[in-house]
Amino acid sequence: MKIFKYPEINRIPIPGFRIRGKHYLLPEEVEKLLKGEVVVEEKLDGNTMAEEQEGYMIFGEYLKWVHSIRYTALPALFVGFDVWDGEKFLPRREKEVVFDILGIPCVPLLFRGRIRSVDQLISFLGRPSAFGAPRIEGIVVKNYSTGKMGKIVDPRFEDQVDSSSHWRRKKRILNILKPTS
Repeated sequence: MKIFKYPEINRIPIPGFRIRGKHYLLPEEVEKLLKGEVVVEEKLDGNTMAEEQEGYMIFGEYLKWVHSIRYTALPALFVGFDVWDGEKFLPRREKEVVFDILGIPCVPLLFRGRIRSVDQLISFLGRPSAFGAPRIEGIVVKNYSTGKMGKIVDPRFEDQVDSSSHWRRKKRILNILKPTS
């Protein structure tokens, strides 16, 4: 399998939020992203990693170290968010099957269906993380029909990152795995 680098996921502009030197989707790209069914997943605060397994390129977040958000109930240190089959990213249901077979937890699904506006996307921010943090870092929106992806990072998280130094320059703190029964 040809090694595939995960594409940059540009930000979805939030009305009233100042744009910071990051890459943002244009209005027509947001429209294409929201055309038809989308999945909204929790954006995790870790290191993106990829590895080939069983003929698939597996993408996920390595979450051993706290970056800005401390997780207190991780199912594993590596959580998958996408599967590349050599030609395309697998839709949510198919990637869940692959992750289940490989024993890799999948990033939490927040919503599947039609989104009418960016304001509806913003309503997902501020909720607690499925992995024990008081709030999610943000959301990733994926439209597998159009191949478009976008993300919204919670502005409070952005402000926290802007006002502090990079996690690698701080004292290293471990995220916490959820106890197994």
